[in-house]
Amino acid sequence: MNKKANWNFLDLWVEYVAFLLLVLGFFMGLAAGSKVLTYIVLFLVGVLIGRMILKRKYKHQYRFYFMLVGFILGIFMGSRYGTIKGIIISMLLGVIVGHNLDSWVKRLRNLDD
Repeated sequence: MNKKANWNFLDLWVEYVAFLLLVLGFFMGLAAGSKVLTYIVLFLVGVLIGRMILKRKYKHQYRFYFMLVGFILGIFMGSRYGTIKGIIISMLLGVIVGHNLDSWVKRLRNLDD
Protein backbone atom coordinates (compact mmCIF):
# COMPACT_ATOMS: atom_id res chain seq x y z
CA MET A 1 0.00 0.00 0.00
CA ASN A 2 1.19 3.42 -0.86
CA LYS A 3 -0.66 5.80 1.40
CA LYS A 4 0.45 9.38 1.66
CA ALA A 5 0.90 10.70 5.15
CA ASN A 6 -1.94 13.06 5.92
CA TRP A 7 -0.77 15.65 8.46
CA ASN A 8 -3.69 17.47 9.93
CA PHE A 9 -2.87 20.55 11.98
CA LEU A 10 -5.97 20.11 14.12
CA ASP A 11 -4.76 16.68 15.26
CA LEU A 12 -1.26 17.87 16.21
CA TRP A 13 -1.88 21.43 17.41
CA VAL A 14 -0.78 20.65 20.97
CA GLU A 15 2.65 19.50 19.81
CA TYR A 16 3.09 22.55 17.60
CA VAL A 17 2.12 24.96 20.36
CA ALA A 18 4.37 23.13 22.85
CA PHE A 19 7.28 23.46 20.43
CA LEU A 20 6.58 27.15 19.90
CA LEU A 21 6.45 27.66 23.67
CA LEU A 22 9.73 25.76 24.00
CA VAL A 23 11.36 28.12 21.49
CA LEU A 24 9.76 31.16 23.15
CA GLY A 25 10.94 29.99 26.56
CA PHE A 26 14.44 29.44 25.22
CA PHE A 27 14.68 32.98 23.88
CA MET A 28 13.14 34.41 27.05
CA GLY A 29 15.79 32.59 29.05
CA LEU A 30 18.52 33.98 26.82
CA ALA A 31 17.14 37.51 26.99
CA ALA A 32 16.98 37.58 30.79
CA GLY A 33 20.06 39.38 32.04
CA SER A 34 20.11 38.10 35.61
CA LYS A 35 18.85 35.36 37.90
CA VAL A 36 16.41 37.72 39.63
CA LEU A 37 14.88 38.85 36.35
CA THR A 38 14.47 35.24 35.24
CA TYR A 39 12.67 34.34 38.46
CA ILE A 40 10.43 37.41 38.33
CA VAL A 41 9.37 36.63 34.76
CA LEU A 42 8.71 33.02 35.71
CA PHE A 43 6.66 34.07 38.73
CA LEU A 44 4.50 36.34 36.55
CA VAL A 45 4.06 33.61 33.94
CA GLY A 46 3.12 31.26 36.80
CA VAL A 47 0.43 33.71 37.94
CA LEU A 48 -1.06 33.69 34.43
CA ILE A 49 -0.90 29.90 34.31
CA GLY A 50 -2.60 29.63 37.71
CA ARG A 51 -5.46 31.82 36.50
CA MET A 52 -5.79 29.74 33.33
CA ILE A 53 -5.92 26.52 35.35
CA LEU A 54 -8.66 28.00 37.52
CA LYS A 55 -10.70 29.13 34.52
CA ARG A 56 -10.26 25.86 32.60
CA LYS A 57 -11.28 23.48 35.38
CA TYR A 58 -11.96 19.97 34.08
CA LYS A 59 -11.42 20.94 30.44
CA HIS A 60 -8.59 18.94 28.85
CA GLN A 61 -5.91 19.84 31.37
CA TYR A 62 -3.35 17.34 30.00
CA ARG A 63 -2.90 19.42 26.84
CA PHE A 64 -2.27 22.51 28.90
CA TYR A 65 0.29 20.69 31.07
CA PHE A 66 2.07 19.37 27.98
CA MET A 67 2.48 22.91 26.68
CA LEU A 68 3.57 24.10 30.13
CA VAL A 69 6.33 21.49 30.27
CA GLY A 70 7.55 22.64 26.86
CA PHE A 71 7.76 26.23 28.10
CA ILE A 72 9.59 25.26 31.31
CA LEU A 73 12.10 23.16 29.35
CA GLY A 74 12.70 26.06 26.97
CA ILE A 75 13.30 28.48 29.85
CA PHE A 76 15.66 26.01 31.50
CA MET A 77 17.64 25.43 28.30
CA GLY A 78 17.96 29.15 27.59
CA SER A 79 18.57 30.33 31.13
CA ARG A 80 22.19 31.09 31.80
CA TYR A 81 21.71 32.16 35.39
CA GLY A 82 18.86 30.14 36.88
CA THR A 83 18.81 26.61 38.26
CA ILE A 84 16.11 24.03 37.61
CA LYS A 85 15.04 24.14 41.28
CA GLY A 86 14.73 27.93 41.21
CA ILE A 87 12.82 27.84 37.95
CA ILE A 88 10.32 25.26 39.18
CA ILE A 89 9.89 26.89 42.60
CA SER A 90 9.29 30.38 41.20
CA MET A 91 6.86 28.99 38.62
CA LEU A 92 4.97 26.96 41.25
CA LEU A 93 4.75 29.93 43.60
CA GLY A 94 3.31 31.98 40.76
CA VAL A 95 0.79 29.24 39.94
CA ILE A 96 -0.32 29.07 43.59
CA VAL A 97 -0.72 32.85 43.80
CA GLY A 98 -2.56 33.01 40.48
CA HIS A 99 -4.87 30.15 41.40
CA ASN A 100 -5.78 31.66 44.78
CA LEU A 101 -5.92 35.28 43.60
CA ASP A 102 -9.65 35.16 42.88
CA SER A 103 -10.56 33.99 46.38
CA TRP A 104 -8.22 36.55 47.99
CA VAL A 105 -9.81 39.40 46.02
CA LYS A 106 -13.31 38.23 47.01
CA ARG A 107 -12.28 38.19 50.70
CA LEU A 108 -10.88 41.71 50.45
CA ARG A 109 -14.10 42.94 48.84
CA ASN A 110 -16.14 41.40 51.66
CA LEU A 111 -13.96 43.16 54.25
CA ASP A 112 -14.85 46.53 52.73
CA ASP A 113 -18.60 45.92 53.12
